Amino acid sequence: MGLGIMFCIDEIMIHQDLTAIIQEGKKSDPSIQMVLSLFPRNYATFEVITLIRIFYFLCFNIICAISLTYVQDESRMRVEYGERMRENQVKMTEVATSLMGAYSK
Repeated sequence: MGLGIMFCIDEIMIHQDLTAIIQEGKKSDPSIQMVLSLFPRNYATFEVITLIRIFYFLCFNIICAISLTYVQDESRMRVEYGERMRENQVKMTEVATSLMGAYSK
């Protein structure tokens, strides 16, 4: 969620920076220049924004994959507890069956 917000802020800042340069003749924002310096000068603005989007989506997918792999999820815990409960019930059934067999002899 935060990554998406950062992307939107960066995209808006790039558009505002270009508008300020073109219309008002102001100096460019140093943070925007740092982002734009990562790309060749001959790239158009929409290409830079598209590549930044792809990068943010890549980061987002990596973060989601890590969180799904290493973070304990409540539903995953329920499944694990359910499996343990089922195993314990099978063991209890086996013990009860063996006790009933020993008692009936």
